[in-house]
Amino acid sequence: MRIYRLFLITLVLAVGTCLAGAQSAPSTAKHFYKIEEMTGWGMCAECAGTGGTGPTGTVSLTHNQSSPSKDGNSTKYFIGGSTPYTNALFWKKLITPTQYSANNATHHFIYDAYFYVKDATPVSGLEWDINQYINGKFYLFGTQCGFRTSHTWDIYDNVNHKWVSTGASCTNLKSYTWHHVIVEVQRTTGNRLHYISVSLDGVKHYLDKYYYPTNTSYSAVTVNYQMDGNSTMTDYSTWLDTFNLHYW
Repeated sequence: MRIYRLFLITLVLAVGTCLAGAQSAPSTAKHFYKIEEMTGWGMCAECAGTGGTGPTGTVSLTHNQSSPSKDGNSTKYFIGGSTPYTNALFWKKLITPTQYSANNATHHFIYDAYFYVKDATPVSGLEWDINQYINGKFYLFGTQCGFRTSHTWDIYDNVNHKWVSTGASCTNLKSYTWHHVIVEVQRTTGNRLHYISVSLDGVKHYLDKYYYPTNTSYSAVTVNYQMDGNSTMTDYSTWLDTFNLHYW
């Protein structure tokens, strides 16, 4: 009986430690819901390359997709071209330059979205970013999964302008499947980027990585979604649904 009781105490403590380390939005958090349904998205192929000078490609976004969809209204994102490894960058501004107070008060973000792939073969990688421009600093919280390249979760080093592998495994995509991605990050009071965790289809990795921002004169919060092409540049589409951003 004593051994069993000690086992239960150990189990409770272990679970408590795990929950204590988990990041979740408090009741005071604010939210942007169904971002994929919003108008005013920007998109390009060239700006998705290194230094904003990537190959030219065909990029498009189509709203009001009833299938495939989780809630009856998804958005289709397309990339095409002829140059190997062409990428497509899509972005949406959520907090504008005139909303300085809301921007300045925000330190935590949770990027939460579902995406669908009919044919996962041509998907070299997918990227999910949160960009915060505030008080002369640019915080690019870049996260990507190199499904065909690194096979790991990569995060962005702002100052050195490079991707860094976290070593956390990110396996190949399944076709004809809805996938769920969650990215949790924080702008610290010491003006650093804190990558808290990443999650794909319920497999969560705690990162606890810190980087420094670069400089800017802009003020806003935007979110990015990027699709990376493969070596033969096969055209493909993905769909986003129930794309939400929680912030506080």
